[in-house]
Amino acid sequence: MICITAGTPDTKTAMGEGTDGKRPVYWSNGDRIAVNGYISSALSGIAPQTTTAQFFVSSEATTPYKGLYPASIYKDATTVTLPDTQIWAENTFASNTYPLAGYSADKNATLQLHPLCAILKISIKQDSGAGADTDALASIAFSGNNGEQACGDFTLDYTNATLTGTSTRDSDQQIEMTLEKPLSTDKALDIYMVVPAATYSAGFTLTITDVNNHVMNHATTQSQTLKAGVLELVPEFSFVPTTSARNISVSLSGQTSSSLSFTWKEEYEGAVQSIANWKAELFAEGNETTPVRSYNLPSSAFSGQQPSFVFSGLSEGANYLLKITDLDNSVESRFFRTSTESFTNVAMPAHFTAGEVALAENFGELRWNSDIVAQAAGYEPATSSSFSNDYTPDSEAAYLPGNTEISQYPLWKQTSALPSSRLKDWACAVDSKSGQVYVRPGYVEIRCNGSTRAKKGWIFTPAFGTGSVGKLKVNISFTACSYTTTESDVWCVAAVDPANVTVSNYQATLKSHPTAEDKIQHFTVGDPGTWQTVSKNLTLADGDRIMIGLKASYTPAGDYRLFIRDICVTVTEVIALEDPLTFVNGQKVTTVAQWAERREEILEIFQREMYGQMPAASPIYYELIESGNTTLPALSGVLAQAAVREQYRMWFKSDKSGPSVVWLLVRPASASSPVPTILNMNFYGNHEFMNDTQVLRGDSGRGSGYDQRGRRLNPSDRYYTPLNVLISRGYAFLTAFYEDITGDPEPYVASEALDRVFTLWGPRDESRTDNTMALDAWAWGIMRGVDLIQELDALADDKTVAVGCSRLGKATLIAGAFDERIPVVVPVQTGSGGSPLTKHITADKESIASETTTYPHWFCAKYATYAGKEDTMPFDQHMLLSCVAPRALLVDGFNHKWFDTEGEWLSVQAASPVWTFLGKEGLPDVSWPTAGSTVGIGRDLGYVRRSGTKAADHGIILQDWNWIMDFADPHVK
Repeated sequence: MICITAGTPDTKTAMGEGTDGKRPVYWSNGDRIAVNGYISSALSGIAPQTTTAQFFVSSEATTPYKGLYPASIYKDATTVTLPDTQIWAENTFASNTYPLAGYSADKNATLQLHPLCAILKISIKQDSGAGADTDALASIAFSGNNGEQACGDFTLDYTNATLTGTSTRDSDQQIEMTLEKPLSTDKALDIYMVVPAATYSAGFTLTITDVNNHVMNHATTQSQTLKAGVLELVPEFSFVPTTSARNISVSLSGQTSSSLSFTWKEEYEGAVQSIANWKAELFAEGNETTPVRSYNLPSSAFSGQQPSFVFSGLSEGANYLLKITDLDNSVESRFFRTSTESFTNVAMPAHFTAGEVALAENFGELRWNSDIVAQAAGYEPATSSSFSNDYTPDSEAAYLPGNTEISQYPLWKQTSALPSSRLKDWACAVDSKSGQVYVRPGYVEIRCNGSTRAKKGWIFTPAFGTGSVGKLKVNISFTACSYTTTESDVWCVAAVDPANVTVSNYQATLKSHPTAEDKIQHFTVGDPGTWQTVSKNLTLADGDRIMIGLKASYTPAGDYRLFIRDICVTVTEVIALEDPLTFVNGQKVTTVAQWAERREEILEIFQREMYGQMPAASPIYYELIESGNTTLPALSGVLAQAAVREQYRMWFKSDKSGPSVVWLLVRPASASSPVPTILNMNFYGNHEFMNDTQVLRGDSGRGSGYDQRGRRLNPSDRYYTPLNVLISRGYAFLTAFYEDITGDPEPYVASEALDRVFTLWGPRDESRTDNTMALDAWAWGIMRGVDLIQELDALADDKTVAVGCSRLGKATLIAGAFDERIPVVVPVQTGSGGSPLTKHITADKESIASETTTYPHWFCAKYATYAGKEDTMPFDQHMLLSCVAPRALLVDGFNHKWFDTEGEWLSVQAASPVWTFLGKEGLPDVSWPTAGSTVGIGRDLGYVRRSGTKAADHGIILQDWNWIMDFADPHVK
């Protein structure tokens, strides 16, 4: 801290009135100064009549010293703010309103402070005539007649203690002093007002108001210069009202983060006047010359009630000035200063529980952005049941001005709504310009008029983003009132998928109304003008919105309107995904040992309910049937690689009878130690991977129908396998033709399915619903490939990367879930029945019905019973994914709707807690990644999807292989 000695002027004014002609300025306890912006400590223990005092300020203040009193008016290095109000103080100027400034380049010198303002001495007496009924004054205001600045921000020159004002704002042109002092006819009341030192080119005006709202203007008309530190004597005068004594008082009746509601009244001689024609103007503080909103409001709009008005679509936390003008009598109110509130987050919960209120809006705050309506202003109804037609076009909240889409959802919305607002995703829709949605303070109006059923208006609630939750059962209740009709079941509430709505120009059309009983409910409202409660139950899927409007089959015969307020949506039941970390009996998994038990429980569920029983592991018998060195051609910019090619025939009986499988192994020729292996069952035969004619198609003979040797070396092939790239990155590649395991007839032929290895497992009991099926068999075959890897010295036992695409992606996921010897599992574009949630129902996706009808040999009979009843399944695919934990899992998706890659993302999200529970990294905390983005790939768990919207793009190509190896490298190298 440093000590600054500061002195005040000898006199309050150059024209004093003390006995010696001078009136000193003294320091007082509590005074502070600002030095270079650093605020001093407050003075204490100051003796009376002290003109020089020591102030302690921060040691960071260095010369030259720039001092300012009072410290409260300091704004920045060159700017001070003079207050717009002063409080009357008897026989002196108001405390802290007489600013002083000083400058010193010498740190040892006293900082002498000099006045910045002049002082007006105003002497007023009670008039013995017209103003005799004025007992006391309420306020006195000073303003220059040519719009000179009187308060607000000024630029300060410390070296010569001068102020320069440049503001032209109305709010900076008037200083007001408040007081309640009686007047006397015998002795004048002396009032001292501090005003900026300046030249007032057309003089100045004093506006004096008494406690009865009588007003007197006392003005000078000649140019007058008021000097700093000089007392200007205003000749004594008597208070005589010089205006009509009309007074408009304004009150704030409501405010939100985007709206302001006002009421006002006009009084004359203490009596409230009848309704006039008004003008309401709203100004942004800082620009009081041009209103941001201005409305002429006819007296007829208020039905004889006290006038009130709402401005909406305003900026959050902003300052505003309101002025009301009586157009009939040319009387203006003073500026009413207020501000909108800072926004409070009222977003819907991320997760729902039964009994929780998921959405509650009463529209009383009218938190709607101006983009949702033409002007976003409206009258409050005179009474709660008043819906008269006397709203004027410029104040009525009109229907939407343009076609604005909600991100992925083609619905009307307020485009610049407040962040996190529960109302930000509210949507309104009109079907033709005759069907309109109006917003009024306190309620929403749906208007449907015209002679055809197409002319309708609807409102939609925000989307219920249930995320990994399957569905919500909710109760929606609201208060409704009809304007015209009491016909039964005219209106409806419905759960609507946004994809079911199309928008074009001003028209919003439902492709089809919901028909399921739990998706749509009809209701009747009673006598017009009578409010009543409507309560209905609905079932919401992820992303659903609740729609309120006319029912599908109704044709409005005229102008039908429905008024809605007090909407409340309560969750009655959560149809959630099963928790992988909770046993069927409800017990929570709390230890790693318990997870092992829960994992076995989950695998048993999938064997019983979906895939059938997994056959027991079998001994394998194999022999090397062909080997040789091969040079892989240069692929994708990689130099040609030397590799070892080996082919093994595998049997499952010691006498080498029965079904066999031919495995093709390609491994780096230069490796000096066991290498990691990519294990990938193939669709068309081993010969597709190489041009070498010695490579066999497969042992089943079914591959003979696919005579495209080496096709997978072609980068344009949808199953492109760049062996050169895999070998160059240090991986071996092991593959077998999947129909060597069992047949996969398409179209389905029973005699060609469930053969080959099925002969190892004895007769089938067709009465069972959990028989072993083809997906199980292919997964079993992949696990036998793991057996072979563990037998071969050139391959690392614990560094297998299992990769499969499409139906073989399903099989790979099953194998990875069952076989803990596989450290990295990568199912690619599996479609339903693999990685995506089965309960994530979307249009055009593969379903239980389509799978079990087209491929009845893939899944056990029990699974087919869930077709169309997916909600009743006691499991879903995230549970299968979780069985891979804590090992590494990458789900590789594809944009085509049939493969439901969003369902894959939700499935991985739901499984992620198992990885974190086991001490591994879960899914990165990001939103659903865009196609090609790798932000969803974590160290131990990841999701990525490839672009492409055509079925022909389905497959596994170089981009997929690079993602796979990048993900696998940290785990197997």
